Amino acid sequence: MLSLHRRIRTLRVRRGLTGLELARRVGVSPSYVSLIEHGEKVPSEDVAVRIARALEDREDLYRVWSAMARMDERTRRALLALSHGDPDVAPYLERDSVEQAPRTTVPPPHLVDDGDAPPLVRLFRREALERALPVPLLVSGEVACSDRPSDAEIQAALAIDGALVGRATADGLVALRIDDANGARVRSWLQPDDVAVLDCRIDAIDPARIHLVHLPDRPPAFSRLSLTDGERTLWLLPDPGDGSPPERIDLADRLTIADVVIGAVVLTIRKW
Repeated sequence: MLSLHRRIRTLRVRRGLTGLELARRVGVSPSYVSLIEHGEKVPSEDVAVRIARALEDREDLYRVWSAMARMDERTRRALLALSHGDPDVAPYLERDSVEQAPRTTVPPPHLVDDGDAPPLVRLFRREALERALPVPLLVSGEVACSDRPSDAEIQAALAIDGALVGRATADGLVALRIDDANGARVRSWLQPDDVAVLDCRIDAIDPARIHLVHLPDRPPAFSRLSLTDGERTLWLLPDPGDGSPPERIDLADRLTIADVVIGAVVLTIRKW
């Protein structure tokens, strides 16, 4: 079933909007926006379209999302069971002009010889290679950001397009695989086997972002964070579906934010 609650939160943060501001633009209460973002409510079609417009997103996706949520389970299953390849069904399924147009594909740029490739593919290949950043995927466990991880700390290597993370170099970027232990506080956003790319050179703590935290006598773990009391108190915020209270960490003189926070997630990769 189509679900857009994570997409809404991601786009809201990316657009620099608070939940209060999005609620004001859509004409609903902030608490209702929170319920939508946490996947606990699906809005009516009218509200869904207003959310799409406020986030400058595709209205058709939001209309389908709202409509499917209001179907009874039997109807939903019957609709999803319809196959476009079924000869008895295909002639009666409406297709727009884009769907009816013949589809063309090009091979991946790294498999195409520059001399024989179309101009656009040659351009893409050249620019993509220039922007590719080598990001080490670290072994889970005792993790620390370092410009030069040892071979024993590196599980694999990722080639990330710098345009995806807004970076021109890979300095300070590392990646870590999510597992049941380190991802317990962020299950609503990240799943086991997801790969999170971290920026170890963060300037400030943003509660809307996910950070990797390494506390004394504990393995590294992902969490949303909040700083209070003049940056003397760090709060580990629970997963929305957990229901547990935030955990308070008092930063003593020997413990600073730099000692505790390894980095902030700037990109996630999901293997299907």
